[in-house]
Amino acid sequence: MASLTQRKIVQILDYAHGTHCGIEKRGLETIRSEEDLQYFLGKNNIDVNCLPDTNFEECMLILVFEGICSNGGTHIELRRLVEDEHTIYVEYVVSSPKFQGPIAGTGVAMMTTPFCAIVSQKSDKKIAPEDVSNN
Repeated sequence: MASLTQRKIVQILDYAHGTHCGIEKRGLETIRSEEDLQYFLGKNNIDVNCLPDTNFEECMLILVFEGICSNGGTHIELRRLVEDEHTIYVEYVVSSPKFQGPIAGTGVAMMTTPFCAIVSQKSDKKIAPEDVSNN
């Protein structure tokens, strides 16, 4: 039986999340410099005020996007950052409220683009999203 690599907790220095970032596709972006941030902002319609301040000399910014959601209450909850020898994993859960309207399952039809933004110590390791919603 192959041994499993032990994962260690990575410290989260700052965190922000919201339901309207404007990024329409599900994904992850790692920003390791001010130049990377400016390039990212130039290509995407995201409000920089939604992002935590990041000292790129020592830190990196990890962004997780859920894409377009038709449920107005969908959001991303960060669980933790963990690392092994080669990768830092962003463990998160996507949550949607269960509406109980006149007809079960009906609710507000509102398009959202949920995201979370994480600041941690700068690393050259690969960053990988890990949706743990079903765990």
